[in-house]
Amino acid sequence: MIKSKLKFLPIALFSLGLISCGNDDSAVQTGRFIDSSVSGLTYQTGSLSGITNELGEFTYRIGETVIFSIGDVELPPVTITVEDQVVTPLTVFETEEVTHTGVVNTLRLLQSLDDDNDPNNGINISQDVIEQITLADIDLESETFDQDVQGVLADTQVVLVSEEQAVEHFKETLLEEEIVPEPILVEQVTIEANFSLLTGETKTVSLDISPNFADDKTIVWQSSDDQVAMVDADGIVTAIS
Repeated sequence: MIKSKLKFLPIALFSLGLISCGNDDSAVQTGRFIDSSVSGLTYQTGSLSGITNELGEFTYRIGETVIFSIGDVELPPVTITVEDQVVTPLTVFETEEVTHTGVVNTLRLLQSLDDDNDPNNGINISQDVIEQITLADIDLESETFDQDVQGVLADTQVVLVSEEQAVEHFKETLLEEEIVPEPILVEQVTIEANFSLLTGETKTVSLDISPNFADDKTIVWQSSDDQVAMVDADGIVTAIS
């Protein structure tokens, strides 16, 4: 009788795990802070911290809140929910209005602290400058911002940039980045209203447009009575009778 021998081979059982190929919110992302690229800003998230580099870059994880600081001045926190986030003062103050007080004053402070006074080639805030001034009491949305900052800068060579200069530069940066903010509208026009002319005399009417960095400052001049006085496209009034 032939006996067969059956051999049982051990079978190894493996547990197969499924790998998800979606976005990993825990992955470190790189964003940029711009008004031109701004280097020298300190930043802090829930898990990361550092100083923005020459490209204005900072690191974060999606869903984290980032706090940027200009020396002692903390900007309002920004919660980032996307990759490759570009942060501007508009983002920080949650507005599309370039004329927002906090936005304008942040632009002025950033550009004033630029080490070569030329924001067109990037803004670099050196630690040497930061160590010379104390900005802890500066409120970026205060009506006394100018006075407060001028007091801090009094013993330095730093000059506070004007509102017009700061906003015009920022508008150019937004255009380059293809970011479209709310248009800046004229809020008020003040005209020299009271003056006298003899027949044949002329006078250029003076006026003041606010804000002076409005997008469209076109003025259309018109006389209410051309038999008495005429006015041309440049605001030059000629007395007729």
